[in-house]
Amino acid sequence: MSHREILQSVREDDFVEYFLFPARPSDPTDVELENNENSLEPLLQEVNRLADSFCQRYIWHRDSFRVVPRLLNDSRMLIEAATGENGTASAKLPSHLYGISHVGDNIQDEWFIVALLFHLTERIPGLVARVVDADGEFLLIEAAEQLPRWANPESCEGKVFICDGTLRLVQTTEGDESLEVQDALELVRGTEGKKYSVSEQVDRCIRERIQGFPDEVTDHQHRATVNVPVGVAAVLRENPQLVAPAVLAFCGRDPIDLKACRAMRYFPPENCVNVSVTFTKCLYAMLAQSRYLPDRRTGWSIPLSTDPEYKAHMLGVKLACGFEILASQAKTSRTDWETDKGWKSYYESLKAKGYFRDNIEGSQEHTKLLTIAREYYVDNK
Repeated sequence: MSHREILQSVREDDFVEYFLFPARPSDPTDVELENNENSLEPLLQEVNRLADSFCQRYIWHRDSFRVVPRLLNDSRMLIEAATGENGTASAKLPSHLYGISHVGDNIQDEWFIVALLFHLTERIPGLVARVVDADGEFLLIEAAEQLPRWANPESCEGKVFICDGTLRLVQTTEGDESLEVQDALELVRGTEGKKYSVSEQVDRCIRERIQGFPDEVTDHQHRATVNVPVGVAAVLRENPQLVAPAVLAFCGRDPIDLKACRAMRYFPPENCVNVSVTFTKCLYAMLAQSRYLPDRRTGWSIPLSTDPEYKAHMLGVKLACGFEILASQAKTSRTDWETDKGWKSYYESLKAKGYFRDNIEGSQEHTKLLTIAREYYVDNK
């Protein structure tokens, strides 16, 4: 993701957040053990191992699945501050693994993550997952017509979980709508947790959206022959998943990027080869439909539009330009806080959402929050 895209993506309503709550220690009174980052390390390793296997053939549109440890009442909630309220930012959460992914134009990524969460809770005893997006409890929204009369996505906020590979919905007693997350977790993973399983009709709605993952991911992909510089061919051979950021960089190009495309310093077109590239159908459509006329002075050799090779050459030019943009942005990636447009947008967004909590600029608390925000921004560049 480029420095110009990072906060643009946060401002858009295209994110999905997920929380993985581990089984509690055998001694539930050992709060110190539970609130130790080392206690989450074995779970993190197991989640990463299972996720790597599940996702190995998947091409992410923007962000891949990724979780980090967050301890009890961890206040580093930059994404929630930037994206708005969804009921999780102010909740008191027990220690857990947390992740957020921006799905951009490909909603399929969101449902692939849901499928992965079902998979993880099936294989890790006691693990409970929660997932929301900009609309809140989108799993219930998907099955809105099948919900029991007492339930709706608003009243069920914070009561939808995935446990043992099944979707569970905690029903509270009338007049007692509030429910602490820890209490809800104990209910869904307890000895009577299965009584909170959703109806067969609701379950079917969700299963229809995630069926075929991960075994049938190729049904959502498209292979095409492209004519690219040998450098691009080498990069794609080493890491085929880089096709996604390259396409996004090209389709989101600006005048500075076009300047880089005219120079082609990193991937000159003197020596081009045909290679077969796997796209998602969404990425392929974006690349094919993006209009671009390359500067012939750069050295591109494009056949006539009537030539059978024309399509492969034009796709290759666009893809190569995408990699050129990525390379030129990486070259200048050291953050200059005064001139970085992405950082300025991010900072203004955090201010507008109240992230700095009315602390005066330059104060100790404001400086602390600013440091955390800058660390997050740099880590995600």
